[in-house]
Amino acid sequence: MQLLKPSVALMRNLRYIRKFELIFAIMLLPMSIMMFIFIFQISKELNYAKKQKIGLEYNFALDKLTVDIQKHRGLLSVYLSGDVAFDKYIDEDENNIKRDIEEIEVLNSKYDEELKVKDKWSKLNSQWLEVKNSISMYTREESFDEHTKLIASISDMSQYVADISLLRVQEKIENHYVANDLINTLPNIIEQMGQARAIGARAAARENLTSYDSENLEYITKEIRQRLKETEKSMKVISNNLNDKKQLEQSYEGAIKAVDDLIFTLNSEFSYKKDITIGPDEFFSYATGKIDEVKKLPSVEASILSKESERRIRDLAFSRNLITVSILGILASIIYLFLGFYKSILDSILSIKGVTAKIAEGDLSERIQLNCEDEVKEIGDSVNKMLDRLIDNYHEVRRARDLSEKVANHDWLTGVPNRAFFMKKIEELIEEYKDTETKFAILFLDLDKFKWINDNLGHQMGDIVLKEVAKRLVDVINRKGIVCRLGGDEFTVILTDFKDKKDIMDTIEKIKKYIEQPLTLSNNKYSVGASIGAVVYPDEADGLDELIQKADIAMYDEKRKKKCENLS
Repeated sequence: MQLLKPSVALMRNLRYIRKFELIFAIMLLPMSIMMFIFIFQISKELNYAKKQKIGLEYNFALDKLTVDIQKHRGLLSVYLSGDVAFDKYIDEDENNIKRDIEEIEVLNSKYDEELKVKDKWSKLNSQWLEVKNSISMYTREESFDEHTKLIASISDMSQYVADISLLRVQEKIENHYVANDLINTLPNIIEQMGQARAIGARAAARENLTSYDSENLEYITKEIRQRLKETEKSMKVISNNLNDKKQLEQSYEGAIKAVDDLIFTLNSEFSYKKDITIGPDEFFSYATGKIDEVKKLPSVEASILSKESERRIRDLAFSRNLITVSILGILASIIYLFLGFYKSILDSILSIKGVTAKIAEGDLSERIQLNCEDEVKEIGDSVNKMLDRLIDNYHEVRRARDLSEKVANHDWLTGVPNRAFFMKKIEELIEEYKDTETKFAILFLDLDKFKWINDNLGHQMGDIVLKEVAKRLVDVINRKGIVCRLGGDEFTVILTDFKDKKDIMDTIEKIKKYIEQPLTLSNNKYSVGASIGAVVYPDEADGLDELIQKADIAMYDEKRKKKCENLS
């Protein structure tokens, strides 16, 4: 690295614009250096194009295997649901899978140097053999799950092949969307349709759709529709940039119709129909036909990418043959300067990386220190200033948020939750419990004799009473619920932990007993009471307004009873 010191020193004292001017001037000296770079780039792109074609061919074979495994999953689901007539179809499909595997084995021998997939394929093949040999031991659900795991493994391998063959890296925007459809969107749609086929066929075999399968079908149809929406944008871009798009548009329209037809049949024959009348054989054949219609779309898109790869290979090979060898001396100069440039950037980046790693761990006291005078140092200084400001802002926001939350949801005098919190909590509980058998109760509490204390002893004493009552309520309720103050001398309790109505009444009596205990005000003892009304959700009311209204009425009924008793 001693050799690079002059270059590193030069680069560290130049701004980026000067660095690029220097490098650009040297690159302009001989045109031959540009030729060398060009031929190197073309060779690399040519290898990419060839590798993409290989990846496309290999993934096409994996897709065939996936479709047959999906079919095997569906056939076996029906068979394990009691329709043994599907046994012959299973044997036929296993023969197709065997042929798919043989085809992939040939591709492995041919392209292992480029793709390096033999080990992955060996594990995948073993997984299939384990599924196949364990059929008699599986339940219907286990068979479905194991097949789905196998399909996911094939999908992972397809993703790996797509990555290593650079299928996602496309020169044209339309081809990028085509590749995304082939690698991600369309396989997902076909897999979801395959799962729907298996669930529907086994439901037809049992003449019954379980709630679990019903929920799965609902989820699957939503997933399919979501994926179809993703294809709309890609198809629009592809169609706008593709010259020969008639076949693609026809395939896409056919796929959309096939998906809509399958979803309609699933809803009409299974989800929205009490008695299932369609036979498993009939539905399986119907769903397979719709899946086959969708499979035409990836075939057309694969043909588009294949033709594009062949065109690129021809064009790149032709261009490479036109380029000559560059001048080695100029190459050495450029390499030397670029290495110095790289070293200077690398040192700064490593310094920034080290500090940011500590910041990510929570140490905001670290600061970036760079030994250079270029724009990177300006970035480091800006980051340091930002960190200083960030720390200040964080503490300010934290304090403001805590204060705002407390003010918004708690009573300033007693410290218990306020009316706003109470209303919000009741709405949340109603939403949470509406489809369950869980119950909760609300108690409305109005203090007796409080007005006399407030009027005769003063508001300050009244405030003391309210705070003491709130404290006693919290002590009584403990973890059974939440105490809130609505305003004045009105409190509420949300009870979530009780066994029955008797348990609620016991709690009410306990509250009254605690509240009625004497308080010392101005060296004298005084007692207050409480009129309490209770209502249970959903037995007595099932809406927010109704709950509050009935609890309030119950409270005032008790208050009137007390007045009548006192008069008598």
